[in-house]
Amino acid sequence: RLVALFLVPLYCALCIVIFIFIRVSLVVLGTRGGSMRGGNEGELRKRQLRALLSIATVTGLAWIIAPFVLIGDSTDAAVTLQWIFVIVLGLQGVVVFLVQVVLNEDIKKSWTTAYTGSTFQRS
Repeated sequence: RLVALFLVPLYCALCIVIFIFIRVSLVVLGTRGGSMRGGNEGELRKRQLRALLSIATVTGLAWIIAPFVLIGDSTDAAVTLQWIFVIVLGLQGVVVFLVQVVLNEDIKKSWTTAYTGSTFQRS
């Protein structure tokens, strides 16, 4: 069947992406926060989860849904999976923006300084 020609490379790519995500997750979660001077365990976990969310978005873990979308016919479940797939892929850019820009403390300080008229000091 023609769908198998698409699914085999997709599954291979997904296995590679999942392997990379697991390896990077182990490194991120293994971080003890030695570079976080004065930080507590809760702050460290928030940073680790933020990093994992960013990594999951960038590596394209949303593509795990793709094989299930292709296997289904035009049933209600297949249409629902297609909608979920499209929404999740569409939100990848938004998630990266939120994690890398909105939740970044350095960028928050820069914007606050720029809008309050204070001088911005680069370190």
